[in-house]
Amino acid sequence: MKKVLILEENEMILKQISRLLKETDQVCSVVCFRSVKDAYEYALNKQVDLFITGVILDAGKPDDASGFRFAKGIREIVKYLFTPIIFVTSTEDPKLYAYEKLHCFAYFEKSFDNDIFMKTVNEALKFPAIKQEPKILYFRSEGVIVAVELENMVYAESMNHVVSIHMADEEIVKIKYITLKQFVEDADSDDIFQCSRNTVVNKNYIQNVDIVNRFIILRKEMGRLEIGITYKKVLDEKFR
Repeated sequence: MKKVLILEENEMILKQISRLLKETDQVCSVVCFRSVKDAYEYALNKQVDLFITGVILDAGKPDDASGFRFAKGIREIVKYLFTPIIFVTSTEDPKLYAYEKLHCFAYFEKSFDNDIFMKTVNEALKFPAIKQEPKILYFRSEGVIVAVELENMVYAESMNHVVSIHMADEEIVKIKYITLKQFVEDADSDDIFQCSRNTVVNKNYIQNVDIVNRFIILRKEMGRLEIGITYKKVLDEKFR
């Protein structure tokens, strides 16, 4: 499942593209922005698999080409060197620049055919992402900065406003005053998901899932975790 970022000033076009994308099973999530600054900041901190952007993002400025500047900035980020970029615009003239200089995947005028557009999106989403370095999360706990390498996290549980992160080497890292929701958002990984109201787990450390009896068996005799009633259906679909 993939993540798509849409950057478009025109709200009607933004909603149209977002609606089309949410109808395809390939897309994990769709994030929408009308601000270049916000979109760029999101791309820096998260992982995006496809960018869809307009060219004119500030209609009040003559000869505006903010979308090209945004794409140029994205191409300068190593992890997005080959990530597909699709332009959607009412301007024809800069098409050659978009292909030659920004190596865009496709260029659509705003009166595009929905079926052709979605065929192109699905093709773009087949591109493999560049392998990332191990992701490290940083937390401040009692005045000390704590680093947690995400791939070595087995599971995390929340109790009394403290999140206890259980690592593969059996170390337990305790972080105060964050919620599991915040932790999952910071992790921004399909491998990390909630299995009960108080627990999230790294799927790479799961050996078996018993949906009927509602528990997860962890690898290497690391124990087992309870599956909350409200999370039973989600896990059933994920591991079916």
